[in-house]
Amino acid sequence: MRPLPTFLQNLFFWGWSACLCCLVAVPAYGEPAWMQPSSFRYDPTSRIDPFVPCVRTEDVPSKEASRPLTPLEGIDITQLKVVGILWHSPKDTSAIAMIELPDGKGCIVRKGMRIGLRHGIVEAITPSALLVREAVRNNQGKKVFKKIRIFLHEQERGSP
Repeated sequence: MRPLPTFLQNLFFWGWSACLCCLVAVPAYGEPAWMQPSSFRYDPTSRIDPFVPCVRTEDVPSKEASRPLTPLEGIDITQLKVVGILWHSPKDTSAIAMIELPDGKGCIVRKGMRIGLRHGIVEAITPSALLVREAVRNNQGKKVFKKIRIFLHEQERGSP
């Protein structure tokens, strides 16, 4: 025995009203106004792109990106610890600082050396701290300089 066609199945299951709805495919009155396509076309010229982030997260590549990085430039400044400072005399500006890396190794640092992930430069070495200047971008994308002090002794952190 062959199965019944869909039309007859609907007839027996739903009655005549469902079958009449299936047969009538064209509406009697046209489409409502809200279903008509709009004449508006979006023109992106002279408008701000809403999908571009307000805060820039990536650094702009510079000329220095082509040179090889030192081991000190591969570590964040917050992970470094000043172990000692060799100070010759108050008039002498050739102070040397010893820094301990996170893996326990030590490095010697002088004024003008590059240090940290954000291309920081050792600006000064004082008897109590190491002063590093980093170029960072603010939330508007402008380049600003941030000075970071890495103290020799932990208790000196609280004092200015």
